[in-house]
Amino acid sequence: MSEYKFESSRETVTVHAHRVRQGEWKVSLHGQEYHLQDVRNCGARISFRLDGKYVEGFTIAEKSERTVGFNGDLYALEKLSLERDRSADHAHHGTTDSAIRAPMPGKVIKLYCNHSDRVLQKAPLVVLEAMKMEFVLAAPRDGVVSEVICQVGDQVELGDVLVSLQPLDTSEPSN
Repeated sequence: MSEYKFESSRETVTVHAHRVRQGEWKVSLHGQEYHLQDVRNCGARISFRLDGKYVEGFTIAEKSERTVGFNGDLYALEKLSLERDRSADHAHHGTTDSAIRAPMPGKVIKLYCNHSDRVLQKAPLVVLEAMKMEFVLAAPRDGVVSEVICQVGDQVELGDVLVSLQPLDTSEPSN
């Protein structure tokens, strides 16, 4: 779970956000929970569906500051916490999964894996672009991709889960 502060000339709002899976977030605002679907963050544009309605906005990042705009209102955005709810990750993925996480904020520019792919240790899974450099995130061990949470073009934050990897079941007979 991440916590954000949105501040405009009219109000300051604290939002709690939890990424459920690729393109889906649960957001808590003013004590009410919302389910955002089809969330896309490509470059400066952000969009999602809320209660069947399509919402579009934009982000502007300058140095350490970020501004977000929705429905004609501008908000200064501040990420208040980088804490991750690892217990939720284990509950969702199972305790045998390995979460491949973003080592820094960046943009997903290439995916080398799909759901159910068998991968070998050190096989490239995701390429992340950050600070004008490319970072290849590789499998820490042999396994099976249990979930691909990101997609090409996604802006990700430090610690976001990009891919989940399950160990190979060594009890299966080989053909």
